[in-house]
Amino acid sequence: MPRPEQVNKDMDIFYQMADSLFTTGKSLKDIFEIPQKFSLNNVAFIYEENKKTIKVTYKEYKELVYRYASAIKEVLKEIPQNSYVGLKLKNSIKWPLCFWGLIVAGYSPLLINSILNKEDSEKLIHECDAKAILMDTHEEYDVFSFDVSELNITSEKLENGNWANEVLFCTSGTTGESRVYGYTGEDLSNQIMAAYSIPLTSDDVMYIKKYGEVRHLMILPFSHIFGFVAVFLWFTFFGTTIVFPNSISSNDIVYFSKKYKISHIFGVPLLWDSVAKSIKNGFASQSKHKQDLIRRMMDFNNDKITKSEAGFASNKIVKSKVQKNILGKEIRFLIAGGSVLSRDTLETLNGVGYNLYNGYGMTEIGVTSVELSKDVNQRNRGAVGKPLYGVSYKLIDNELCVKAPQIHSYHFVNGKKLPTSLDSEGYYHTGDVAEIDGNGYVFIKGKKKDVIITSNGENIYPEELEKYFNNIERISHAVLVGDKSNGKEELALVIELSTHLEKEEYKELENDIRKVTDSLPPSMRPTICYLSLQPLPINASLKVKRYVIVDELMNHKEKYVKLSKGDNIDLKGVSLEEINPIIDKVIDVFAEVSGTSKEKIGQSAHFIVDLGGDSFTYMSLVSEIEEKFDIGIPSEELGKLNTPIEFALYLYHNKK
Repeated sequence: MPRPEQVNKDMDIFYQMADSLFTTGKSLKDIFEIPQKFSLNNVAFIYEENKKTIKVTYKEYKELVYRYASAIKEVLKEIPQNSYVGLKLKNSIKWPLCFWGLIVAGYSPLLINSILNKEDSEKLIHECDAKAILMDTHEEYDVFSFDVSELNITSEKLENGNWANEVLFCTSGTTGESRVYGYTGEDLSNQIMAAYSIPLTSDDVMYIKKYGEVRHLMILPFSHIFGFVAVFLWFTFFGTTIVFPNSISSNDIVYFSKKYKISHIFGVPLLWDSVAKSIKNGFASQSKHKQDLIRRMMDFNNDKITKSEAGFASNKIVKSKVQKNILGKEIRFLIAGGSVLSRDTLETLNGVGYNLYNGYGMTEIGVTSVELSKDVNQRNRGAVGKPLYGVSYKLIDNELCVKAPQIHSYHFVNGKKLPTSLDSEGYYHTGDVAEIDGNGYVFIKGKKKDVIITSNGENIYPEELEKYFNNIERISHAVLVGDKSNGKEELALVIELSTHLEKEEYKELENDIRKVTDSLPPSMRPTICYLSLQPLPINASLKVKRYVIVDELMNHKEKYVKLSKGDNIDLKGVSLEEINPIIDKVIDVFAEVSGTSKEKIGQSAHFIVDLGGDSFTYMSLVSEIEEKFDIGIPSEELGKLNTPIEFALYLYHNKK
């Protein structure tokens, strides 16, 4: 295809690389090899090891992949070629090396989130009949399992491998039916080509050293479709740099952003909500004069006042000084994806001069649109943009339907491999309710069905979780809904009792609910629990009317009572006096990671339930505690430790 004439000639290399993919077989091998022809001397990855900066060029990256492929082939020599193999690693330089190493060696990766527990990981493995799993832990699975830290990486290279041509992605798959979707090399090549038209609208997303190097701070898991497509697939294909922070704690995000002059950060709305909250808290501590200056700067950047009305606040010096104390001055493009982004967060980030955009995609369809407008008023509307190259949208009964060449080719249902479910016109029905304005901008309003999307982008399938709460004695009905009554959407558990309870029985009920909640992955846990004072509304099919409950929580909350959280915990023979000093230090970490005042955090404050944490910030909490106390917490303990006192007990019994 010819390069669009409207696009700046600085993008010639971009289009040469894109066009090269058009003329190939569009295989995974092509996706890997094309960047090597254009970007050998570019830096592919930056990370720190023992406080030393390590840079890996694309040439070195290629050599390492072939060496990893050789080692992986040896480890999996008893596993048939073309088998599916699970890949369950934290983000690090080893992830891309093992990912491509598997493919070169002839195995198709099944991408599993590193924080998913063993039981649910095995569900995904069995759903697609994967024959093995590579991990960065020592867990034992009922298929061949191997810790990649034990790979014997030698100088031997497997350059002419069998090259698999499929990648499997998963939705949460944490309870009930697992969801696994298969993409071929052609599907993923078409996903890359979806970026073809981006430079027509914006020169901030994809640029080749026009403003300096593109440097991504990688905080999304590579196993997630958002992180894989929007960062790993697109930006390594076009020869840019990915920077791995030591953790996703707020301290590391700030440190790495400034030190390595990060230009791009993509994250879920919860991240940007947290950043916006931190920004506003920081401004509130300034003098009245500075607060007024910053307010006028933000109003000017949000196009609410003119340059003359802003006065000195419109000067770039002011913006530069403000940004210096947040994420640095190099940020050019921020994206939120996974769920709806609040207007307040958009205006806060755009107000300090960090252009924040919204995007849209799903595990089933990849990334299909991104807001790209230079107009801050348009960005602040919260649209997810217009369809990318090769993508078509249409509404059917207000449901967004997508036609695109990058949609998954097949999926697994109860262990059976089935083709993609498309309608007669080739559209995939997303289940998302949307609006499209007169200019073609798309606004996502919510789920057509009962699926709840939390602020960290996780899909919650209520019926899969409700059965666990319905098994609790004394509960006749348990329903999960998205509760917006407190100004932000929370995952709320609403229960109806089967019998009258005395005071002591309520404590037992609360503890039973707590046990079930703690058994779920962090991002799947309800953050609030309501007791209905009347029978829950039932339809003719004997199913609870969720929309009625959602409406009542917003407008008739007097019909519900908020349950407290059980604070009982077995101290295992340890006195509080012995562990209070540890608890105090742990609370300091809780306060830092959650952005909550230390004085408001009790010893039994639940990080997810009481402090609004999620799977990403929970891992940040664990990382900070590991660093502060110089201890490693094994993966099997993750999710079991949720309160300061629980962490303190673990540290007391396991500290060296």
